Amino acid sequence: MEFRGAVAMPREFCADAAQWDVGAAAKSIRAPIETVHGDADRTVPLDHARAFPGTLHVLPGVGHRFLEPGAMERVAALAADFFRRNLP
Repeated sequence: MEFRGAVAMPREFCADAAQWDVGAAAKSIRAPIETVHGDADRTVPLDHARAFPGTLHVLPGVGHRFLEPGAMERVAALAADFFRRNLP
């Protein structure tokens, strides 16, 4: 697992994270899954999000922390839509 960008990660975190295949573990989840990822994320590669099951929403020009104008509003709209479709 490779982490890039300006986010500081403790060495222990990276060593522990390298032991886990989160994508494989997520495949055992039986609930609906939707992932939101920016295609300008320089911390977590888009391929990591593509490894997850379920629906992937890729936000063009958006980085790891969704700080770009309108990014959080788009995430909130996607989350609200997800909850409307999946909660009783």
